[in-house]
Amino acid sequence: MTNTQGLIFFSMTLMTASLASAQNNSIEQEQGGSGNFASAEQRRSTAKGNTITQDQDGAYNSSYAVQQSEQGSEILQLQEGALNQAYSLQQYGDDNTNTQLQLGGRNKAITVQLASYGSDSVTRQRGLSNNGEVRQTLTVRNRAQVDQSGILLDASILQYNSYISMAFISQSGTDNNADIEQSGVGNSALESQAGESNLTDTGQNGFFNDIDVTQDGIANRALAEQGDWYNSADISQGGNFNAVTLQQAGTFGQGGSHLAIISQSGNQNNVGLLQQGFSATAIITQTGGGNTVSLSQ
Repeated sequence: MTNTQGLIFFSMTLMTASLASAQNNSIEQEQGGSGNFASAEQRRSTAKGNTITQDQDGAYNSSYAVQQSEQGSEILQLQEGALNQAYSLQQYGDDNTNTQLQLGGRNKAITVQLASYGSDSVTRQRGLSNNGEVRQTLTVRNRAQVDQSGILLDASILQYNSYISMAFISQSGTDNNADIEQSGVGNSALESQAGESNLTDTGQNGFFNDIDVTQDGIANRALAEQGDWYNSADISQGGNFNAVTLQQAGTFGQGGSHLAIISQSGNQNNVGLLQQGFSATAIITQTGGGNTVSLSQ
């Protein structure tokens, strides 16, 4: 073998080893009690099947994980008690998944997936100053989910340009708030809350739209908006300062196979609905309180 051939062979071997080393790598970070912090990054354009697992226990928890240009990779962040916070970013990858679980403390979790493709995301929290927030951006086979449990809950999912979309939020008691915003194609959204200062705000845009909002007691309110094509909505509230404002669409955007079923219960009910275009149907049921309906089709 000549020197030149030897060099070529050597560089090809290095390249192969380097490509192989970009796959199926895993980072595991475990911490116990006190001033926890953890940070991990995997950035390699040929990478496949890499995982980052961050597992923390009690005290000043915080976590940070980034994967860039990866395929089939996964980030899992587990935290337990105290000043929890977790942040993840998956950028320009495909079929990546992201899961964040927190328990008690000043929870906060943010997941950002950018160009997305096989998109996925799960965030679960438990008690105290919860927050949430998932953003997905271009995406393709989106899905996202946030579950929360109690106290100053808040949650927001934003998907954009979207495609086979979905998004769920589920909350429970105290200063609820929730928000979903989507964009085009298979949209669906589901928000569900329980007692205290509830508010829900969805959004959606074109094609197979669907919304389902359920609230429970106290300062309820739900605002929803859909876009063109198969719209549908089902909003149901419970007792106290209820209100709903729903808008569906059609006419110049042509689509809009509207249907809205709204159900309220006791106290200061209110509705307000606007549908446009053809095939509009609305079924509204209210029970005792300061009922008002205002409908326009």
